[in-house]
Amino acid sequence: MAGRIESLDLLMTATASEDAATRLVALSALAELPSPQALPTLARAVSDPDEAVRTAALGFIASRGGPDATRTLIGFLSDGHVAQKAASALTIPADGRVEGLLHALEGADDELAPQLTSALARLNRADASAALEQATTLKNAPARKAAATTLAAVGKRSSIELLRALAQNDPAPEVRRVASLLLAQ
Repeated sequence: MAGRIESLDLLMTATASEDAATRLVALSALAELPSPQALPTLARAVSDPDEAVRTAALGFIASRGGPDATRTLIGFLSDGHVAQKAASALTIPADGRVEGLLHALEGADDELAPQLTSALARLNRADASAALEQATTLKNAPARKAAATTLAAVGKRSSIELLRALAQNDPAPEVRRVASLLLAQ
């Protein structure tokens, strides 16, 4: 156990090295550890001055399973420097990714919701498609509106019935209007 703590301390120190290659190797090793310190350290590295370190840190976060990694990536969607890469990272399958995206949709605004539904669609997995359809039933109107738009763009036949239901029965006038417009196309 003492060896692991010493190794973790050494890696944490190396992530702050002046040398970009040293930081990159330390982050790579840290990414493999189940330590609770790993994710926050990887997240800080996304703002590293070196592009290779930033890109690798996002990739390491993307490959981690669990809701914390997904929340961290979602948080980067509002950072103009890494937003596009974070959006791509969200489409890398990982344990809990679909559930994390669906959970985030519950509180997403009109700006974030389309990014989350797009990530679900781009995952191109059955559970992600089911989550996208489930998003049409969430209490959050921006999530339902974004789900409708994304489902229409995906173009599955099953989406037509969902869009019809939203156009006729959704409690939010804006969601009904968007769904009606999508059906008219």
